[in-house]
Amino acid sequence: NLAKMLAHLLIAGRLGLNVLKVIDISPDGGMPEAAIVFLTILFSTIFEELDDSSQVSNIFKKVGSSGSGANGGGGSETNIEDDEDDNVLAVVDEREALKESISVFLLHFMKEHPHNIKKSQFRKNFKVAVKACDTDGLDFMM
Repeated sequence: NLAKMLAHLLIAGRLGLNVLKVIDISPDGGMPEAAIVFLTILFSTIFEELDDSSQVSNIFKKVGSSGSGANGGGGSETNIEDDEDDNVLAVVDEREALKESISVFLLHFMKEHPHNIKKSQFRKNFKVAVKACDTDGLDFMM
């Protein structure tokens, strides 16, 4: 299954959750059933496979943080600095939007998952993931 393979790549650190930015994650009924099933299997696999909640936190905290933005060619140093500032803001906005989308999906679809029971590792990992996706504070800004 593709969702389980992606979960393995995420757990192994070979990919980041930013690969999900191409999926329109919206629980308001606009998401295809196949996307809901895919994401449910993906997140379930992550929550069930990992015994260490800090690994879950690392997966969810580094959403979109791998891109550093390349400098464009030409122009004065001031223009390059302005472009870099714009790129940083765009990356932060994109990152926060993805984290918020993932958080909404988790709370809407994964909260009622059959394995999400008190004192289970699944539940601990679920809570860590939701907290890591919390977009109230920006730990990325300088």
